[in-house]
Amino acid sequence: MRSFYRLALAAAVVAMAGLLAGPAPAWAQTDTGTIDGRVFDETKAPMPGVTVTAKNIATGLTRTTTSSASGTYRLEALPAGTYDVSADLAGFATQVRKAAPVQGSSASTVDFTMKVATVAETVTVTGEVPIIQTTTSDVGQVITEKMVENIPLNGRKFQDLSLLVPGTRPSNYYDPTKTEVGGISYGGLTGRSVIINVDGGDNNDGVVRGILQQFSADAIQEYKVTTQRYSAEFGRSVGGVVNVITKSGTNDFRGTAFLFARDQRLNSLTFFQDQQKADRAAKGLAAKPPFKQQQFGAALGGP
Repeated sequence: MRSFYRLALAAAVVAMAGLLAGPAPAWAQTDTGTIDGRVFDETKAPMPGVTVTAKNIATGLTRTTTSSASGTYRLEALPAGTYDVSADLAGFATQVRKAAPVQGSSASTVDFTMKVATVAETVTVTGEVPIIQTTTSDVGQVITEKMVENIPLNGRKFQDLSLLVPGTRPSNYYDPTKTEVGGISYGGLTGRSVIINVDGGDNNDGVVRGILQQFSADAIQEYKVTTQRYSAEFGRSVGGVVNVITKSGTNDFRGTAFLFARDQRLNSLTFFQDQQKADRAAKGLAAKPPFKQQQFGAALGGP
């Protein structure tokens, strides 16, 4: 019996050692984006060995890579935001592409054409970076920070902006363990069939599904809604994927404040109120019953 336990213990130690010595697992980068592209010379021949650097304008985060023999490069795991991308090689003018957008679970393509430099010079390339996905086939839309900030939300539930995506409909579900719920669905399925990730982490109720933790709209930087043909990293979903990215600190202090107010003076009479207004007037009551709703708050972030 003792020899059996010794053998079992030895087997467990060997198995643990194998796990520790094995390759590190690769986790899906659902809350980050990618910048890729090609580097050419003036004859459109690929240029290897070019140093490509992306710098986040808000935080100063910098990532660097080198172009391959075919002139291609790829910068992965970039937090969503706006980047200045530069290409540098000795003997050539440094190329800079300003304000290239990076969105979660998406790739932005930035190509460079290097020119021989007679003196030290830097060429700044202007123009919008196309964010049309040419390397993936997923169907969906990114709800940008500007949309979250400027589109009114009745109830301040950020997921309601998903209704801007084609093929989306409201799908409210009710859970007595939560004070506020509200869902969306895609392709005719229920709201409990949607996978919601926040900063790469699972934000789904493990018992009844649906959103687990509600976030303030002021905490959301952007999120991507994928309705069809998503990649294998989202294999747990049968009804759509929502990848949410929350705001992070920047090099400067920034804040927002909001106030949303509604009362009966802004509401029109409903059909039944219009039918009852004579009776209410005879009783000395206003045609519209009292109604007041106020939502206010503020957010502050910095380094």
